Amino acid sequence: ADELGRWLDGRPILSRPVGWPGRVWRFCVRKPLIASLSGLSAVLAVAIMIGGPVMYYNETLASDAEAEARKLAERREKDARQSLATQAFQAAGLAAERGRWRTVLKNLDESEAAGYPDRLEIGLLRMRALRSLTEIGEWSKELSRLETIQEMGPHRGRFLLVKAELLRLQGKQDEALKLVAMALKLGLPKPEAAYARGLSARTTPEAAEYFKQAVDIDPTFHEASSSLVATLVLLGRLEEAKSRANVAVQLFPDDPFYPVWMALVAAMEQ
Repeated sequence: ADELGRWLDGRPILSRPVGWPGRVWRFCVRKPLIASLSGLSAVLAVAIMIGGPVMYYNETLASDAEAEARKLAERREKDARQSLATQAFQAAGLAAERGRWRTVLKNLDESEAAGYPDRLEIGLLRMRALRSLTEIGEWSKELSRLETIQEMGPHRGRFLLVKAELLRLQGKQDEALKLVAMALKLGLPKPEAAYARGLSARTTPEAAEYFKQAVDIDPTFHEASSSLVATLVLLGRLEEAKSRANVAVQLFPDDPFYPVWMALVAAMEQ
């Protein structure tokens, strides 16, 4: 009645509409079971709305972490294989400096199996070992495999030089000399260049001087050392040949040829 009077008099009324919190509360008091179920449904809906993206985000993080861990493991395995391949190749080079050709071949096989990237480098060193072991058939097979490589880069000259040596042993002197000339034109490291000039020398004394230059530059250059001893024997310079052979025996203790040269020199001296 008081509020109606206020309204009739044009004065502000004091009553206000019940807000939604009040209506919800009154509904909960009247219908507690329905209100509980509705509240639970609302909570579940909110949980799904919030929890779904959170779970997806967590799963995505876990998946990314797993992928990253897998990549890291693969990278470490690759690095380990590359390290093993490099170490095996370096071991082959050290064995070559001692004339341990069987060890060279074994280490090269391990390096290649581990994925050493430069197939041509492996092949060139393998052919050196096969040459020193006089396994001409395997040497020829390895050379044929290397010839399939399209891009040899700076190793092209060295490859031609090795091929020329094989042709020399097969009695194809003219073809060998052409390849030696091509190798020199393409460019060779200093010891190989001196050795190549010795192979193409016009006289035996000239060849001996070039072989000597190659050995002086690289005392572990087996092919040049062997050729020098043989050339000195042919020239009858037996004392010099014996001296060079003695040094070579110290450098290449597992090489069978130098003791043979020393025995030959001893027999010639008698």
